[in-house]
Amino acid sequence: MDSGRVWIPDCSLRRGRWKGLAVKPLILIIDDDSVFRSDLILVLENDYRCREAESLATAISEVEHEEPDVIILDFNLGANEDGFHVLEILKTMDPNIPVIMMTSQPSISMVVEAVRRGVFSFLSKTSDLRELRATLIKAIEWREIQKS
Repeated sequence: MDSGRVWIPDCSLRRGRWKGLAVKPLILIIDDDSVFRSDLILVLENDYRCREAESLATAISEVEHEEPDVIILDFNLGANEDGFHVLEILKTMDPNIPVIMMTSQPSISMVVEAVRRGVFSFLSKTSDLRELRATLIKAIEWREIQKS
């Protein structure tokens, strides 16, 4: 990826769009629920490039194909894949990719453990979309600082 990029959120736009860029930031959405992935893409696609993965194997392939600026990771990725295990694998690929972990029913202990393991933020899937958008902007800004 071009390390010379500078993300400048245009705060005058309601949806936090990125002005003056040839390429919008890339968000990788990892969730086994295809409806949730599709809904999230519909919400975010005006402001971000979105890619999706339904499993760890697909996520690894996506990260190897094009490094995302932010990853949104479901905590419960089906019967055989634990969100913490997926997080660990992703962090070995690039420890500086901000990961926003989400789940339908977060507990305090789950959030504490996720932060201890290096997630950028932990949100409920029922969170307000404004909260998700604000978290994405912060994550992209943090990512750019890590690159410089």
